[in-house]
Formats: sequence, structure tokens, C-alpha cells
Amino acid sequence: IYISGDGTVVRDCYVHDEVSEGIELGGVGCIADNNIIMNCGGNGIHFTGSSGGKAQGNYIKNVNLLGTAPGHADGGIIFSNSTEDSIITGNYVDTAICGVASIDYVGNSSVVISGNIIKNCSESAIEGIFPNATAGGKVSIIGNMIYDSKVVEINYTPSFNTSYGPSQWIISGNYLENTAIKIAKAFYV
Repeated sequence: IYISGDGTVVRDCYVHDEVSEGIELGGVGCIADNNIIMNCGGNGIHFTGSSGGKAQGNYIKNVNLLGTAPGHADGGIIFSNSTEDSIITGNYVDTAICGVASIDYVGNSSVVISGNIIKNCSESAIEGIFPNATAGGKVSIIGNMIYDSKVVEINYTPSFNTSYGPSQWIISGNYLENTAIKIAKAFYV
């Protein structure tokens, strides 16, 4: 399902056996609510060009089955360029590359990730890896249940620089089992 427009809502849909993305949405106040997304070659929910987007109460399982073949392979719920003020809450994500991913520059920062269950992710449960000379932050990761998902990673991968990387992140009250936390070259976390 691809939908772009202000106030758009994708609700109560069953998306399965999709070759690429389950749901891709953009616009002001776009919402993915109470959907079931299973067995997709690409990402589960993909926000792009959105402000105030929300993913709530979705069941996402077995996504990214084709790896990088569909193009944008990042996880259960992910962000592209120009997303801001997003809320990711009450979702179930099981078996993806990452649970919530691609928070990697100022153009896709300002995210609340709360009350989700994230399991069995092959790379990370929550990924905020900044690969380029950019900064970004205002991210809250609060009250999630995370199992068997390798790591929650907030990191700036180039050489240390006080002007770039993740900053102003809150990580609090999460339950982690068989999942580490990696915070490297980040500020005000």
C-alpha cells in the first residue's frame, strides 16, 4: 500500500506476501493504525516525507525477507528523508532487519518510540546510526519490551566530531533481554 497526502490513514488492513514494502506513507498527520503486515520482501512500514506521522497498534512479522533486493532494506518500521515529529507506539515487530530504523540525520529525527514489543531482529532493535557528517536528535525511546534483537544502537560511525552525530536522545524504562545497548560518539543521551 502506497499513500501520500495530508491526514491519510491506513487502518485495519491485512498486507501479506508483498514483494516489497508493506505500507509506505507520507504527508502531514499520516497514520498506520491496527494493520497486520506479514511476509514482505521489504520493510513493514516506511515513512517518507511526513510530519506528525504515527504508527500505532500494528502487527509486523517476517519482513525484509529479500534483503536489499527491493532497494530500501532497513526494518519493521523505518524512516526516509524529510520525516519529523513521528510517534511509534504500541506496535509488535517480530523478525526484521531492525525493529525501528533509519533515524540517521536531522531530516528524520524528532521521534517518540514507546510501548512497542520488538523481537528477533537480525541487526538491531532500534537503530540510530549516523553514517555521514550530520547531526540529529530529539528521540525518546521509552517503555519498550525488546527481546533477542542483538542491540539498540545510537552511533556516529565516522571519526569523532563534536558537531555531528546523534544528540538529545532519551532511553529509559525499556526491558531488554538478549539485546545490548551501544551508544558511541553521541551527545546528551
